Amino acid sequence: MIIFPMKRLIIAGTAALTLGLILLALGLIWLPTGARAQISIEPRSLTEIDREQETWDRDVMTFEADYYRSRGRYYQMLWSHTDTPDTTLLTARTAPDNLVTRPTDQTETAVDLWTATRLPLDTPYRFRVDVYEGPRGHGYVITLQTEVNRQIWQKSINYGPETYRNTDWHAVIEEREAAEIIDVIR
Repeated sequence: MIIFPMKRLIIAGTAALTLGLILLALGLIWLPTGARAQISIEPRSLTEIDREQETWDRDVMTFEADYYRSRGRYYQMLWSHTDTPDTTLLTARTAPDNLVTRPTDQTETAVDLWTATRLPLDTPYRFRVDVYEGPRGHGYVITLQTEVNRQIWQKSINYGPETYRNTDWHAVIEEREAAEIIDVIR
């Protein structure tokens, strides 16, 4: 008598696991880490973005060092693009449309960074620069973000003492999207 309920439980558990793996493969659910999902399979366009970022990285580092020397803090930049560029097609590039915005505690806009460095006029990604002052010192983080096949991918590069701020490319899901998906599953 006890075998039948246990057998049903095993079958139900196996079916639920199989359904979960199918939904995960289709991108309809994810394994969350906070509001992020960590997925190990990266689209090849992310490698192209890494290569492009390496071409202007040194110029941004020089700009940031000069800014820090003259002001005692690093330059912060809001997102370069209002929306995340869709790079499903490897040739897709979008001109930044958010360069005149600025943080409230800074007079410079992204135009200042763009004109002082060799940043491209159009990009397959958007990026921002966050700054911090931690117990081990000052630093900044460049965050790159792109969309491939309706999935947003993000990478953060730390320049400073707090190395835990580095993250490799990972799939991102926003909290409101997570809530919508959970409602559908329920």
